[in-house]
Amino acid sequence: MTNIISGQKTGGQYLVGGLDCTVHINFFGSQIQSFEAELLVPELVSKEGGPESFCGIFIHAPAILEAGPKVQVLADYPVPSSKLLSFDSSIEDQTVN
Repeated sequence: MTNIISGQKTGGQYLVGGLDCTVHINFFGSQIQSFEAELLVPELVSKEGGPESFCGIFIHAPAILEAGPKVQVLADYPVPSSKLLSFDSSIEDQTVN
């Protein structure tokens, strides 16, 4: 897998690279659909200590739909499979990294 972005406008953003993943831009909607959610961060807690959750703020938020084998996922946010399927019928997971 290499850097892949979906959901962008024609002539959209240039990819700077550096992270082996597939991203869907504005996956969670427009700015008026922004929200906050508690995210469990067990990897950080086990290595660094601190609270078991983190307040994630999703503003025009992209979603990482797939992460490469060398990418360490620190938190997941569950979304309905119907939302994932509306973007790409080949995606079956119900969690976004």
